[in-house]
Amino acid sequence: MTAGFSGAFPAIPDRNRLNFSWLLKLRWAQIAGQVATVIGVEWFLTAFIVHFLRRVTAALAQRELAEANERALRQERLASLATMSAGAAHELSTPLGTIAVVAKELERALVRQGDQLLIEDAQLIREQVSRCRGIKQSVCAYVVATALSLLAGCSGGMISSVPPSLFEFTNVVPYDGDGTGGWKVAQVVIILARLSAILPENSFCHIEVGVPEVNRKGPVSTAYAQRSSARSADAAGREVLRERLPTAMLCRRFRTAMERILRGDIPGASVGTFTRDDIPRREFP
Repeated sequence: MTAGFSGAFPAIPDRNRLNFSWLLKLRWAQIAGQVATVIGVEWFLTAFIVHFLRRVTAALAQRELAEANERALRQERLASLATMSAGAAHELSTPLGTIAVVAKELERALVRQGDQLLIEDAQLIREQVSRCRGIKQSVCAYVVATALSLLAGCSGGMISSVPPSLFEFTNVVPYDGDGTGGWKVAQVVIILARLSAILPENSFCHIEVGVPEVNRKGPVSTAYAQRSSARSADAAGREVLRERLPTAMLCRRFRTAMERILRGDIPGASVGTFTRDDIPRREFP
């Protein structure tokens, strides 16, 4: 006799499918762990880089502040040095110029009298005055060289503001009262300095400024001629020093530029090198 069965039997789990599900979950867990690890490493590296950049920025800022303070100190020392040299040059130039003019006039008078012994004494005075001027120029050159060493690493040119009183005009051709005419002259020695760590140099420029007593615009007062000459010297110095010319050409270019600028204020004015030896000479700085 055969027995029959009826009803639903529970499904037998598929072990392969079960193992695949767990493997998939495990794989996703591994991937999630790896992603978390990568994110953590990236966050750590980002934090480290930010911290490093902050420290570098702070160090650079501190270094720049120290360099700025050093530059300010150098500028202060240079200003004091320039002020002292300009004051000393001014104090020495006036009496030396006066002695040179008086000695020249004395020599001329003695030549007319024929006193050879006193003529030699007058010539000796002029020679000593010239020697003193040379020593003073050497001192000024040393001052400029010291200033250049203080500004090592800087570049550019230097000419301090020229005072109008530097130009002591002397009448050499009196005005006869008819139209334009008359002539007055001033002689100065101006030091042009180029500040450079590679090629520092300075030039002693002999400047003779001549202006008419009366031009087509009218009378030219000495005070106006002094102010115009000082402004022209300042402007010419700034213009020429930017061109970085060789020393041999620097003074020639300076005189040309100064004459062009000065003629804009005083038509008929001229700027050249020394042509007379009976004019008081001033030096700057």
